[in-house]
Amino acid sequence: MTIVLNICIYIFSFINFIKIGDVNNPPSENGYGKVTYEYSISETELTNECYCFFLNSVAKTYDPYNLYNPIMGEYFWGGIVRKTDSNGNFVYYVKPGFEKYPAIGITWNSAIRFINWLNYNWENIKNKKDITYYISETEGDDNHGAYNTQKYLNSSLHIKRNKGARFYLPNKNEWIKACFYNGKEYITTNQNLQIANCYTEDGWKYPYPHLLSSEKGTVSHYGTINQNGNLGEWIEDPFGTDGRNWKQFLGGSLIRPKYSLDINYTEGDAPDKSIASVGIRIIQLTASTTKQTPPTISYTPKHNTRLSQQQDEKWIKIGDIQNEGDLYNQFIGNVNYEYEISKYELTNEEYAQFLSAVCRYEDPYHLYNKNMEIGAIGGINKIKQNNGEYKYQAKQGWERKPVVYISFYDLCRYANWMHYGCPNTGKCTIGTTEGTATQGAYDTGKFGTKSKKSIRRNKGAKYFIPNRNEWYKAAYYDPTIQSKNKYHIYPTQSSTPPSFQEANYMIDNQLCIGPPFYVCNVDSFQNAPSHYGTLQQGGNVWEWIEDWQFNKYGHIALRGGSFSYTEYGLSSINEDPGGINDISYVFGGRLARISQDTGYIYIPMNGKNYYYYIISQFYQSPKKSLLILCCILIILSLIIFTIMLKFKSVIKNIIYTLQYLTNIIIWIFLKKKKALLPTNESRILYIPCDPWSVWGSRGDEAMIYASMKLLKEKHKTEQFYFITSTDKGITETQNRGYKAIKAWKGKSPIYHISQALRELNPTQVIIIGADCMDGYYSPDVSFTLMATADLCSSYNIPYHILGFSFNENPSWKVKLAYLFCSSAVRFNLRDYFSQQRFEHFTHKKSTLVADMAFLLEPNPNFYDFKEYQQWCQQEKNKQQTIVGFNFHPMLKKNQSIEEIHEACSSLADMIIHLLNQHSELSFLFIPHDNRGKLSDTIVLPIIANKIREKGYAQRIKEIKEVYHADEIKAIASLCDIMICSRMHLAIGSLSSGVPVMAATYQGKFHGLFKHYGLPEDLLLSPATFITKEFISTFERLLKEKKSLAKTLQEKQPEINILSAKNIEE
Repeated sequence: MTIVLNICIYIFSFINFIKIGDVNNPPSENGYGKVTYEYSISETELTNECYCFFLNSVAKTYDPYNLYNPIMGEYFWGGIVRKTDSNGNFVYYVKPGFEKYPAIGITWNSAIRFINWLNYNWENIKNKKDITYYISETEGDDNHGAYNTQKYLNSSLHIKRNKGARFYLPNKNEWIKACFYNGKEYITTNQNLQIANCYTEDGWKYPYPHLLSSEKGTVSHYGTINQNGNLGEWIEDPFGTDGRNWKQFLGGSLIRPKYSLDINYTEGDAPDKSIASVGIRIIQLTASTTKQTPPTISYTPKHNTRLSQQQDEKWIKIGDIQNEGDLYNQFIGNVNYEYEISKYELTNEEYAQFLSAVCRYEDPYHLYNKNMEIGAIGGINKIKQNNGEYKYQAKQGWERKPVVYISFYDLCRYANWMHYGCPNTGKCTIGTTEGTATQGAYDTGKFGTKSKKSIRRNKGAKYFIPNRNEWYKAAYYDPTIQSKNKYHIYPTQSSTPPSFQEANYMIDNQLCIGPPFYVCNVDSFQNAPSHYGTLQQGGNVWEWIEDWQFNKYGHIALRGGSFSYTEYGLSSINEDPGGINDISYVFGGRLARISQDTGYIYIPMNGKNYYYYIISQFYQSPKKSLLILCCILIILSLIIFTIMLKFKSVIKNIIYTLQYLTNIIIWIFLKKKKALLPTNESRILYIPCDPWSVWGSRGDEAMIYASMKLLKEKHKTEQFYFITSTDKGITETQNRGYKAIKAWKGKSPIYHISQALRELNPTQVIIIGADCMDGYYSPDVSFTLMATADLCSSYNIPYHILGFSFNENPSWKVKLAYLFCSSAVRFNLRDYFSQQRFEHFTHKKSTLVADMAFLLEPNPNFYDFKEYQQWCQQEKNKQQTIVGFNFHPMLKKNQSIEEIHEACSSLADMIIHLLNQHSELSFLFIPHDNRGKLSDTIVLPIIANKIREKGYAQRIKEIKEVYHADEIKAIASLCDIMICSRMHLAIGSLSSGVPVMAATYQGKFHGLFKHYGLPEDLLLSPATFITKEFISTFERLLKEKKSLAKTLQEKQPEINILSAKNIEE
């Protein structure tokens, strides 16, 4: 081991480059492959020994960019391991025998950092210098290195190579030419298919560890090895045009079928994602002679998985007949009959019993695959007995683990066998594995015939593969959810990604189980079932379902994710494709059944569900359906208007809906206008979410001032414009020294805003998303903000939607608008949970940021501040703890005045109790909002007066005025702890290092606390905020205030970086 380590640290093997000539070659039929210059490309994929040397050069003390990730060592074909030496430094070494194997799991971001480092150190490599001479820099800017890693990384904008560097990641033209061009033409079907390392109908092409050494495999005309198969290879080009920041990788891989080797086949993924089947290859531009110098640029422990060995009933009854489908996901999950589904995935032990019962003599349908014995994750041995018959037996330790390497047809035949009562004839015939249109669960006579209809169970089937709705309902439906939509995002009764204690999947590039098993027993994670009690419908292995992926002909759908995939695979919105004959080390399944003697009988949905189903079909094809829907609505509106003239509210809603649809149509036409040319004059335009007052919300004000400071520095401008809808908004804006445009007006404000955009042609548009992008307050406002961003994208006007939150119950009208929004529009979500809800609801990609207000600078330079500062200092001199306090009177929607007064009285009683129990407490009452008839300035005096009546006047200080956002932040910083129910007061406190206890509303504070890693039990619902739980929660806050303050201080730099991302290009 020491020898291997020393080799890795002190010797860097040359990367052998092959010259690619034939300059000015023609492009291929797909338009790629033409290269007008000579270049060289590495003969092989980057090896473990090369990447290991790189890691020892740059990531010995720490690894801030996650250049190493655990799957490089834990995965069964991974070859690099990281250890920690006695000095606490990292040391990387190659597993014995894996030196020449390609390095896996390198992210696209890590690839360009490796290439930057390679450019800086090429002279050292050529001269075989000791590692101590190497420049340990991976970062680049516009003038240093091959790539600028300070701009656009993980953004939707394409990172272009710098001029003058020697080494780069290949672009698509360079890669395709090297792989497919033979000097005369493109060989689009690889000539080396017999040796290409791709997945076959029999499973793995090569023995364990299944990956080929970099020196073995296919050879191109120019001499590159394994450009086809083995590992996919990252290239420079972006993947897709939907606004995501994904990058392409080409060449297929050992887990992809042979069609992935075709010249037209492309895959893509996130640039910061580590994938076990993707590596890199490098190009060298021989014309470059510029010496590269680096710029001056100023391991989470693995969780232990607790696996439960408890057994329970195998079949779970799924009731709740005629349930509604998922309103936010195409109405999937509606099932109109009672059925049962297996609690567990199908095991090796169960499948081995099946094989022994039907394949003792021969296996005509290849129900057993050799990889079940020799492949990774395989758990079944095939044993030939003395009498010539075969028996099948689960490997020791693998009995209760899920069977893999089964195709969709294999699972159908297993269902037939179960349907027939598990006969033990040793043969695959009608009555055991085979069926007809009237016998068995599936008609196997149709297998292999081309049809746009997916394979469906027979009427009367007793056991069958669950279809999309059955599987989805069992995994995600929960009738106890207290909202209109009754579906979780994850199959663990949660809309938050599960931990390693709840599911077997990959978190932050770490495997949950790891070697040697990787998968866990099917009865694990008893603590994280679905509502009905199924286990591991998320993670472990993908599960076949009966439908085409997304109902589109070509690929059977798989659901649930696997041990080697991220939380996206577990989520309800994801559905992966599988060829109907594909087998894989991550493909398994489970069955469902009808316990009645009649077996399966289709039952149609009721009228209410049929209505929702029609709506879901509209969501799938919105543009084709919009005109039809508008016509229908107009006709229905006229009928309803005639019949129900006296019901004014009904007519009002119909008119409102028609106006909303009209605005969508206007917006669609506005998008067709020509893009604008950039202007030389810098001017910034703000689109507020409150165009009536503009400055009324202190939260909006905080975001405006924080962003304005950064924009002034960036654009060197003082010209700021604000869209408003009122004279009051104009006056207030002008009083602050800015210009106002009254463009949010009329029934169709988007039309007038479009005109303002085109006339002003601003340098930058800033849209204040806040909490107004989900339609909770106003679908019209949400639509206008989103549509404005879309118009900016269409008109070529730079824009940013400042990070917004997204609540648990968004308006369906907003979803209608998001359907027509361009995929190029960039959305910033200000907390993790909002991002999950937003992407689940809209199916749009987004960027996680932190609230812009975190960067607001406090302003203590106002007259009254000294008064509050002196009072706080006076109290602290008495060893008092200053508790900031605020109460939002409208935590619950539509509360009566009596209910608000009762809440104030309860809060006063609890503060009196705390003052009585803790003589060291003093309270500073801080109002944050004065809008409306019942604002903070109305309710806080009610609470304060009751406290004074009990004799505690000397220990409270009441602020009467609502100050500006930066002034409120200065006041908050005077406190030791804060109790509040205003999110931006919480942000001002947390960013000042003041621990917070809060009353939540619209699900906002949970994401805010997640940024800091704060305990969620410091958050109370509006109902519990005015109960005795207020006291116990405060006691905890008081006890832990020092440790919480330390956490805030440590986390704040990370959050500031996230906040600055709001206005990154």
